[in-house]
Amino acid sequence: MVVLILIRGYVMARYITVWKSTQLTNWAGVDQSSLHGWPYIPVAARFLLFGVVLLRGPENRWRAIVSVAAQVFSLTAVAVVVIPSSIRASMECAWAGIISKRLSLFSGVLLLAVLSRSN
Repeated sequence: MVVLILIRGYVMARYITVWKSTQLTNWAGVDQSSLHGWPYIPVAARFLLFGVVLLRGPENRWRAIVSVAAQVFSLTAVAVVVIPSSIRASMECAWAGIISKRLSLFSGVLLLAVLSRSN
């Protein structure tokens, strides 16, 4: 996690960047289910409820937390929050954007892998 914060500092000092406050809510990948608008909000809510139900028992939580998938998920979740959403090398270059949204897809898939370890 320290390396991710150092990378953020380097990128923000060297390039033109944009960080959005919505990145704070994208860390779990639930935003991927609501990508196409309000009709998919119930899907996102069910995704979160599914996770809560699976991790209800203490033995399930412990099995999920110590897995390699949980460690990779943690790093990806921190990257979604810390890394800028858009990066631009100079005023003449195009933006490399939607980085946090793209990373949140990996975060959501890894969260499902963590939840699968709970059974």
